[in-house]
Amino acid sequence: MGRDAGGGDGGPPRGPSRAPRPAPRAPCPQYVVLMFYPADWTFVCPTEIHAFSDRIQEFKDLNTHVLGVSVDSANSHLAWANTPRNKGGLGGCTFPLLGDVTKAISNAYGVVW
Repeated sequence: MGRDAGGGDGGPPRGPSRAPRPAPRAPCPQYVVLMFYPADWTFVCPTEIHAFSDRIQEFKDLNTHVLGVSVDSANSHLAWANTPRNKGGLGGCTFPLLGDVTKAISNAYGVVW
């Protein structure tokens, strides 16, 4: 007589022994803060951007992503982000800056006209 491929009790074959999986948890809600500002290299904007950047961990703890948006190019954002704060830059911004040169995002949210 052939071997029983099941568990020895005549039942269906069994796969490898695995620990039971925990019940799936509901996904945590995630949020996004879109922070619009008029332009890189202006004297008004860095204050607010520094404040968001300095407190980024508090946003992360709340499952919240912060994104800065202006109509400047990605190259302008990179240069501004890498310029030290004491020289008018952001000194290592801790969240992404989006370059909205076509103004598509800004127009979609009604922040430019």
